[in-house]
Amino acid sequence: MPPNAYLETDAPLQQWAYGFGIGHDWLEKFWDEYTPKEFDEFLRGDLLAMSFFASRELAETYRKEINKPDMPLEALADLLVQELPNAMRSYAQIGRILCKAALNEPALERVASVRSVKIGRNAPCPCGSGRKYKQCCGSAPH
Repeated sequence: MPPNAYLETDAPLQQWAYGFGIGHDWLEKFWDEYTPKEFDEFLRGDLLAMSFFASRELAETYRKEINKPDMPLEALADLLVQELPNAMRSYAQIGRILCKAALNEPALERVASVRSVKIGRNAPCPCGSGRKYKQCCGSAPH
């Protein structure tokens, strides 16, 4: 496919990039909350490569941001389409790391709070079962 075709309205890559942007924006708070600062530059590059094709206007904005005003937009599109597989792989790896961190964080907080506070035998169990502590997590193994 000629590079300029990637930027055409309704091109498959344009539709994919547009949908990707919506999906990322939907989870932006999650990404912002859990992304370590040292990943910011990588994530920014991945996002640029994957959302570049969402619209010609966005592509023009990105071209200015990365300080390539003399490079034809189509040439930049050709470079970025070659970089897409690497950007997708990197984005997925960062996403898996963040997902693991998010899944572990609530469990760690719950365990820490259970162990730092004395729980009465007749108090509701902190695991959220609705049962008394002595009949749930506080029961001795048989």
